[in-house]
Amino acid sequence: LTADPAQAGTALTFALELQCPLVLKNEKLLAAMATSYRVKFDSVVSLVMTYSAPCGQSAIGATRHVLRAIKQLQSLERRLARGGSIFELEDGLGDRPLEGLLDPLACPEKLPDLSNHHSDVAEALRGNPQLYDQLRSARTASGATLARCIKPGLDSEGHAHLPVAGIVAADESCFTVFAPLFDVIINKRLQHPPDAKHETDIAPEKIAVEPFDLDGKYVKEVTYRTGRNLRGLPLASALDVLQRREVERVLVKSLLTVVGDGGGDYYPLRDSSSYAPKPEGMTQEEEEKLAKSGALFLEPDSKVALAAGLGRHWPDARGVFVSATNTWHAWVNEEDHLRIMVKQPGNAFKAAFERLAELLQALEGHVKEADCEFMHNDHLGYLATDVSNLGTGLRVTATLALKHLAADDLEAICQSHELVFSRAGEETVVRNRRVIGKSEVVIVNSMVKGVAEIVKRERECAEAA
Repeated sequence: LTADPAQAGTALTFALELQCPLVLKNEKLLAAMATSYRVKFDSVVSLVMTYSAPCGQSAIGATRHVLRAIKQLQSLERRLARGGSIFELEDGLGDRPLEGLLDPLACPEKLPDLSNHHSDVAEALRGNPQLYDQLRSARTASGATLARCIKPGLDSEGHAHLPVAGIVAADESCFTVFAPLFDVIINKRLQHPPDAKHETDIAPEKIAVEPFDLDGKYVKEVTYRTGRNLRGLPLASALDVLQRREVERVLVKSLLTVVGDGGGDYYPLRDSSSYAPKPEGMTQEEEEKLAKSGALFLEPDSKVALAAGLGRHWPDARGVFVSATNTWHAWVNEEDHLRIMVKQPGNAFKAAFERLAELLQALEGHVKEADCEFMHNDHLGYLATDVSNLGTGLRVTATLALKHLAADDLEAICQSHELVFSRAGEETVVRNRRVIGKSEVVIVNSMVKGVAEIVKRERECAEAA
């Protein structure tokens, strides 16, 4: 105990003089660091940082906190020296989500005016304002609020012709605590009612083998993408620095174990200081190589994503794991804890799915060895930050070369197999429409049959021409 209540606890105060001349000149950056790490700076002559351990924090915890602040200052000094990006000063990429209509910690007593908003969440709240009154004060066990979930859809008015969901989950419990609202949006966007069950089936032996386009004339590439999130930790919109680093630690260790020696490597985003083997992140050359191959992800720039908190503490504890064969890669701490992409040239639906299933099964086992598991339930399947990625979270993409098939014919085939398509010149990209309510096997088999029919009609049109 001390005479000053503010000094109660360990009564520890740290004072350090640091050689960071470039940081010293940047008052805005120092202010951001002071807020993020709860430290004070004296920058009259040299940079002096002080930190008083709060009551409840151990001496070891306080020391670790100070060391993290020092490492961050060193990283900032190096970045300034080489002219790198200082994300901490950009709105939504520092310590807090993008400033907007809602504070993520609490909802205002009265529902804001949403008359000009275009999102599923705005429509749901306008149609039933009682939902807001019912849920605005509720919190999950980890402290997630309704405000944090609906902030993306309220901070951004959106577009009338392209409405987004406007809602994200902050943790697994959001889907139950705020179920009256999530259920409405999930049913509207995904046609998955509150009493529906979701079946998970990742058995590659059940994938159909269609004997079409064996020479690869029409199907140029097949890609699978899916995501997973670790149970017991918040989702990406609510992770703090230490929690995000724990996600990175568990997943990178599991990925390295899956591939074995020489089977792949992890590349933290440039300037991320969280991964000890690469304390400054990937090199510029590695960044350019990943960007060229399409494996790199960048900081979010949309108002919806920044309001959701997906850019906070950028680029810390985020990175790309790449297989030695370059046939698959994984994103760590992008929009979900983990996203895996598997791609193979030609008509390789089954072979690519076999690889994906093998990876997921192996990761599931290694994650359990770390006393973790992936979020999943019988109603929503695998859980995700964005409701559009619930269920299987599976996106199957086939890139096709089509010269003769008319758009109306292509649209009819896609609709009959629950597919969608987009065209750019002679390249056509076909994707699955449903992600929930049907298993992975059913979705892939529907895709295989749909693409087989598209190729058949393209051949017929080519012969007729």
